Amino acid sequence: MMHSINGSAKVQIADFGMTIITGEGEVGLVKNKNILYVAPELVIDTQIGTNKMDMWSIGVVLYQLATHEFPINANGLLDLQNKMRSRRIDRPASIKDDLQWDLLIKLLEFDPNKRFSAAEALQHPYFTSPQVDLEISIEARRIASNAAASIEEGQNKVTLYDLDSAFIVATTEISKFLSVDPEAEERQILSTRNVAKFSAPRKFEQDQIQMSSARKIDQDQIQMSSARRNELDFKSKQEEEDRKAAIKLHEEEKQRIVLTEKQLYQEGKVLCPFCDANQPAKEIHHHIRQQHPKSLDMYNDMTIIAHVVIQQTVVQQGKNVINQGVLVACPFCKSQIDISELKDHVIKMHSQQHIEVYLLLLHNIKLTIQLFEISELDEQRRHELEHRRITEEEKINKKEEDKKLIEQEKQLFKEGRINCPFCDTIKMATEISEHIMTAHPERKQIYKDMWTITQVIVSQTIKQQGRTLVIQGKDIQCPFCQAFLDDS
Repeated sequence: MMHSINGSAKVQIADFGMTIITGEGEVGLVKNKNILYVAPELVIDTQIGTNKMDMWSIGVVLYQLATHEFPINANGLLDLQNKMRSRRIDRPASIKDDLQWDLLIKLLEFDPNKRFSAAEALQHPYFTSPQVDLEISIEARRIASNAAASIEEGQNKVTLYDLDSAFIVATTEISKFLSVDPEAEERQILSTRNVAKFSAPRKFEQDQIQMSSARKIDQDQIQMSSARRNELDFKSKQEEEDRKAAIKLHEEEKQRIVLTEKQLYQEGKVLCPFCDANQPAKEIHHHIRQQHPKSLDMYNDMTIIAHVVIQQTVVQQGKNVINQGVLVACPFCKSQIDISELKDHVIKMHSQQHIEVYLLLLHNIKLTIQLFEISELDEQRRHELEHRRITEEEKINKKEEDKKLIEQEKQLFKEGRINCPFCDTIKMATEISEHIMTAHPERKQIYKDMWTITQVIVSQTIKQQGRTLVIQGKDIQCPFCQAFLDDS
């Protein structure tokens, strides 16, 4: 089932090898193969086999991965036929995911006409729900990116599945479920098949063989014994090197991401948590809505959580502490949890992948919120500076205009002319009153009032110590509210 060059993390899946195409083009069963993977139509029915048989076999494999058992366990063909005739598979207690069970029963449908095709299976919510994007590891995305880079470099041994991170399971992910190095078995098989190449006898064993020619020594046995010892040495050293390499790779990946985030942060951008794209903080939500619509609800839920975390975080004795008092919905099970206990809830009640998704999204969204707030402050500062600039320009322009008006009035004064206060008309001083009465009859009363006020002010104005003052003692009626006030 596995074929890879050591360290390449590439796996090729072979077919089940349990059926053959007969001369008449029909599908038949190969003898001496594991019949527990075989579809019912070949075991109990007389129907002609189709490619739907493979979907049954896939269902059996997925069932085994979930439960470590066969959906129908039997002690031979007759026992299997009897059990298959009941056309019933009970849901085991170990399968708690409703979507997973729904997919399995549609793959393990006894009627091949109703059984899922490959296309239908791939469109099932178990493979297309928002959770799928969230559970794709950073390493899987990196492997897909490397595959794309390989195409650009001219390599042609890259398939469409190598480019899609959804089809990739990284070696580090496999190692979480195995207590051994995934490639150790391959090394052991290769060493036993080609001993001379992988583990030659040690020198003292060769000397023993030469010195004991009278004794019948099984040289192959000695070599195999030596191979096992060498293999154990090689395995322990290799496993330690692989472990260190994996830790180093993980740390290097984390450092690379941190450096990338810092650089993008300076530019006001963030990494998309669902792909390798980066966007300005204000545009990341639009990007996710357009490119990752299935993950949008999860992102929105985590955005609410991130805002509450920020609001409830205080510093106590030099540490950040999240205060109690606000309930939020867990993004995975929708339980109402106090924000101060949400992280512990996710760790205790959900899988390692859920924990990683929670921490990744919380970190990513908090960065986005910070950048958004900085952007808002920068925008506010820009508006304030722009307002100040415009105000200063207006003041300067007004001074320039006032200066021009004063110069213009001085010139007109010399010529005995004056501007109409209600329009741009210029008249001789002796004609301005007649112009206002004719051109602006609605303004003539206020003009008369202001004429009277001006005469009083002129008559009451004196100069003292270089300053112009209006002497008190004469009441004047305000031209707007009709109140009587002292002229001063």
